Amino acid sequence: MKKYIALIFLGFSSTLVWAEDITNAGAEVLLSPAVAGFTDFTDLALFQSALGAPVTRIGFDEVPETSIVDFQYQSVGVIFTDGDDQTQADANFEEDGVGLNASGRIHIAFSQPARAVGAFFPGAMTIEVFDTQGGTSLHQSADFGGSGSGNFGGVVGDTDFGYVEIRDWFDDSVFIDDLVFAFAPSEGAIAGCIKVTGIPLTLNDVVLRQRGERKQITQTDENGCYAFENPVPGKLFSIYITGARVPEQ
Repeated sequence: MKKYIALIFLGFSSTLVWAEDITNAGAEVLLSPAVAGFTDFTDLALFQSALGAPVTRIGFDEVPETSIVDFQYQSVGVIFTDGDDQTQADANFEEDGVGLNASGRIHIAFSQPARAVGAFFPGAMTIEVFDTQGGTSLHQSADFGGSGSGNFGGVVGDTDFGYVEIRDWFDDSVFIDDLVFAFAPSEGAIAGCIKVTGIPLTLNDVVLRQRGERKQITQTDENGCYAFENPVPGKLFSIYITGARVPEQ
């Protein structure tokens, strides 16, 4: 049986609010965004924790094998601009058996400002982010991996970027398994990640209430994260999470 277990926030809807590790009913949390800059990650869980918001994941098994990938993922906000990136089935793509063979480098344009990008990959990988296509480089990651499969590399920043180059620092012909990314939060967005006794509260309803407005409902993702992009500015809000009972100590 489900019941409301926590009133997470009481506050004004005006700036980004993040919350995590909420285990007690009635908790009120306001966390500031990270210090300016970019951080590299080799662990997906830490990547997502630092981001503090849901990510979009592309497995490349959504399109037929040997497809040239360009506009197929435009609906989720990304375009592969090279015209020669091809899906490929291979056991080295450990996430789902399908990945992307770039025949060189991968270039990705985002439809709106992004804050994080990463990928699972076999071999070696470097990520460089730019403000726009043909624009200024904002950050070049460390050289991730080097050998083996099932590696992860990602970049999280608090500066918006719109274009990404992914390359293999060893032989300049990169392969990636799953791609993950997240867009910059909208002005006034409310987002957070919920854990109960250290375990993400997944696929549970999250309700945003503001007096005189229709309630908004979303769900936590596989990492316990959620986001509301369109709260009404200037109004007090409350967030309710539904889920199983909090375990007894």
